Amino acid sequence: MQNKRVKNGFTMSEALVTVAIVAVLAGVIIVSVFSYLRSLTKREYDGYAREIFVSAQNHLSMSGVQGYLGRSDFGIEEPAVAGAPDTGDGVYYFVVCADKSALSDDASLLSLMLPFASVDETLRLGGCYIVRYHKDTARVLDVFYWDGGDGRYKHDYSASDYEEFIKNRGDSGSLRNYGSGGAVIGYYGGASADGLTRGEELSAPAVGIDNANKLNVTVTDFNRNTDSTKTVANAQLKLIITGDISGSGREITLDPGAVAYVTDPAGYYVYTVTLDDVTSPGKQFAVQFCSAASGNLIPGEDVSVQAVAFNNTELTNIAYSARQKTNSLFAYGGGASGAAFISSPRHLLNLDPAVSAFAYGDTRHYFVDPSGKVSAAQTANLSWG
Repeated sequence: MQNKRVKNGFTMSEALVTVAIVAVLAGVIIVSVFSYLRSLTKREYDGYAREIFVSAQNHLSMSGVQGYLGRSDFGIEEPAVAGAPDTGDGVYYFVVCADKSALSDDASLLSLMLPFASVDETLRLGGCYIVRYHKDTARVLDVFYWDGGDGRYKHDYSASDYEEFIKNRGDSGSLRNYGSGGAVIGYYGGASADGLTRGEELSAPAVGIDNANKLNVTVTDFNRNTDSTKTVANAQLKLIITGDISGSGREITLDPGAVAYVTDPAGYYVYTVTLDDVTSPGKQFAVQFCSAASGNLIPGEDVSVQAVAFNNTELTNIAYSARQKTNSLFAYGGGASGAAFISSPRHLLNLDPAVSAFAYGDTRHYFVDPSGKVSAAQTANLSWG
C-alpha cells in the first residue's frame, strides 16, 4: 500500500506574497486613516473660523454703526495681492497668535470685534487666527484658523504666509495640507459667508442682584420661553463677571441643559447664579472665581455683572443687559465711606479670612487703609434666625 503525504502549510513564495499583500493593505488603511484624521481636523478648524467670523461680524456691525467708538488701531492695511481678487483698497487684517494684546487694547478695533466672552476663551485666547475685514463697510471678509502650539498639524506663521493664505483660500485641499510641514489651516469666508442667514433680533436680558446671606445674581432671558413662538432660535446667553481691582473677568454660559432655571409668570427663563455662599462648601467667592483656572478675581473687590445674548451661528445683533455692580464679600456701597458695609451675617463672617480668603493688608481695597487696617460699618440689624 502506497502512503500519500499530506501537504501542510504554505510554501515560502506563498507566505511572501501574503505578507506583501497584508503590507500593502495596511499601508492603504494607514494612509486612509491619517487622511481621514486630517479631514476631521480641517472640518474642526473651519468650524472655529466660522464661529470667529460670525461673532466678529456681529460685533463689527454694531460698532460700525457707532463709528468704531474712537478706535485708532485697525490692524495691518492690506496691499493688493497679485492673483487674488478683492484685496487691498480699504482691506485690513489682524493676525492673532503668540501676541494677544490687540484683543484687550482699547485702541484696537479687534477689542470691539472679539471682546471678552464673544467666543469661548480657549478659542479666543488659545488659538491662532487672522480676521480680515473691510474697514469702511464694516464687513468681515475672511477668517483663517490654525494651531500654533505643539499639535500634529501645527503651523509656525510668518508674514510671508499671508499672501499664500489669500491665494489659496478657495482651495480646501491646499489648506488641508499646507506648506512643507503639512499644516491644517481652517478657513471661513467667500461664498460660504455670502450665504449666512440673518437671525432673529435678540432682546436684552435683565440682571438683578440679591446681596444678603447669599450673593445671588438672577438673569432673565427674554429670548427663551416655554412658548416656542416666543423663543428666538439659536440664541445663547452668558453672564460676565468683571473685577474692579483685578480687571479680570469670568464668563458663565447660561444654558437650560446645564444651569438650573425657573420661569417667570410670562414664561421666560430665569437663571440664578450664586457667586458667594458661606454655608455651602465650594460656593465661596474665592473658591469659585479667584484661582488662575477660575477667573483670577480678588476676594472683597467690587464686581460688575452683565448678561449678553448673542448668536454665533447667524448674523444678528448683540444684546447686553444693563451693567450692575456689587461687592463680592460685603454689602455694596461702602466705597464713598471707605468701609466694608455689613448688613447680613454673611458679610460679617466674610471679615474672617478663614471663611472668605480675604487678604488683610491688601491696600487696593477701599476699606483697607495704607497701614493695612480694615474698616467695617454695620448698616443693618443682623438676624441669625
